[in-house]
Amino acid sequence: TIEGEWFWLKPPTAGNAAVSMVDALGGSAQEAAGTALAEYIELDFANPDGSGETVVREVFDRIGKHRRKAGTALTDEQIAAATGSVAIADFGRNLYDLFFTTGAIDRAHLKHLAAGPKPKGDRVDVAAGLHRVGLTYTALSDALTSRVVSPSGAVVRLYPDTPRLTIVERETVNGRRRLGLDLRRERVRAAIPGFHKEQLFLAQVLRGIADGTLERVVVGASARGGIANPGQAVFGTSLLFELAQAQKVGAVLLTQQGPTLRDDLPEDGRARVEESLAAGNLVIAPERAIQVAGASRYAWWQIDPRSGATTAVTDEGLNQAVLAATIVQVVEGAILRADNRSYVFFEVTEGGQTTEYSTWFATDDQASLYFNSVMQLWEAGGYETFFALW
Repeated sequence: TIEGEWFWLKPPTAGNAAVSMVDALGGSAQEAAGTALAEYIELDFANPDGSGETVVREVFDRIGKHRRKAGTALTDEQIAAATGSVAIADFGRNLYDLFFTTGAIDRAHLKHLAAGPKPKGDRVDVAAGLHRVGLTYTALSDALTSRVVSPSGAVVRLYPDTPRLTIVERETVNGRRRLGLDLRRERVRAAIPGFHKEQLFLAQVLRGIADGTLERVVVGASARGGIANPGQAVFGTSLLFELAQAQKVGAVLLTQQGPTLRDDLPEDGRARVEESLAAGNLVIAPERAIQVAGASRYAWWQIDPRSGATTAVTDEGLNQAVLAATIVQVVEGAILRADNRSYVFFEVTEGGQTTEYSTWFATDDQASLYFNSVMQLWEAGGYETFFALW
């Protein structure tokens, strides 16, 4: 476990519930590290020959790619506006599972998998569930795309020759639970008898598109009976192209030389496409943004012109498929008295699953301040709260 420095998601103000909670736990508002507008995970991959690569995964960015590209400094008012919609209770419950593999997954690796000890009561081991989603996707991808046969009968073999990283995430955004699968670093090498450079290129393109579609299947199958409604669409690049085709919106090949991107594209999506093109990639995208669940969305296939390695990318900058659904969020809390101490108890129900939290305090005043502050945080996050003082 790696624990970073704590920070404010919103600028601390007098009377802020978060400030009260920090004070109740013996801290001080003056110790704040400042309001965080963005957070990233950076992973360094080092090769034996001394070369390497840093892979960056955005956790959140209140500013956005478009405004960062413009390079204009923000005023205090703009910072307050950017952080005003942040639900602290939601943010603190986001989970990310980083699944690394240094080679292909063989069926022998799956033979002895068994469920761990069953959690007590109705609790669910979310970490194990996220881990199995990453394992399932990777195993299926290796089984389905390790061998590609060209129309001429030539066989292309694809295999990982560098570590891969898949991130499975469970987030809550504006009261909606999201299950996402992000193919953050998905590299393979292609080999074929003889010299057939064009077939190696096309095999890499085919694998990238197959993986971008497979992640939708895995996310949808993993969420059925949980947060998802049966038949609900999993958003990703392949879905956007399906919707574009249904709406008779054509696709366009974008390069550094053109054509020019439309002005009505989502700002952050447009900035990410421009960044990808500037890095020398090819981009295949719909001619315009597509309406998905009432929002204007954009996604594309990013292609390395040298190898053909193809990646599905969304306007959020993620190589991911994501499923969102409305969930029921209820918090019941109580302050109890036992053994000359105060005992704060919370029971949180989300999407049919219940989790319990409890903390002891030396005095009634400390317990009451902590209880009231935390309940305010839950309410700010859109939870329905019930409490009793005993």
